[in-house]
Amino acid sequence: MFEMKGRWICLSLAVLFLAASLYKVKIINKIDLQIREAVLTLRNEQLNDIIIQFSMLGSASVIAVIFILAGVLFVLRRLYSQALWLFTCLAGAFSLNTLIKWLYARPRPIDDRLIDADGFSFPSGNAMIGASFYMMLFYFISTWAKKPWIFATGIAVVMLLGASRVYLGVHYPLDIISGLAAGTMIFLLCREGYKRSFSARQTHKAHIDV
Repeated sequence: MFEMKGRWICLSLAVLFLAASLYKVKIINKIDLQIREAVLTLRNEQLNDIIIQFSMLGSASVIAVIFILAGVLFVLRRLYSQALWLFTCLAGAFSLNTLIKWLYARPRPIDDRLIDADGFSFPSGNAMIGASFYMMLFYFISTWAKKPWIFATGIAVVMLLGASRVYLGVHYPLDIISGLAAGTMIFLLCREGYKRSFSARQTHKAHIDV
């Protein structure tokens, strides 16, 4: 089981580094621009409003509010480990995203923006931070409810969140792919850390009960 998880982590890391090494290649950059232009042709006024609102799920303010509410709920239910790992996932994604943006300093698209966005483009912060945070949150919820479809819903939300940034004109597709890969990698690492800590607590509790 751990070997399979390790493969997914390695795959996510490989996608991230591949995207990082290819975005300056002319042919890849051309394809990136062509996909972006194709996505922009899908725009209409009604869809614009919906996607602008949906994209707010990846904003720092909305994620902060959801994290605080989830954290309070966790603490009230004495789920301290879940609160800690959710924070670790969020902080890890933010820190790594800031570092990679600084290292690569890819400018954002200038034309055809529907919203304002600052900072560098690669990798997408909304995609990366949103992927790690929402996947961890939906993982906890699906585990408690014992309903796998909840986690699948979380994955769908993350994918749509990433796509919305291209639609809004503030990112290139490669920014989103790299952001989702990095966010998934952080989620997998944090989930494994949580599972190991949970297993260790259960073992310790069993020894005490004996």
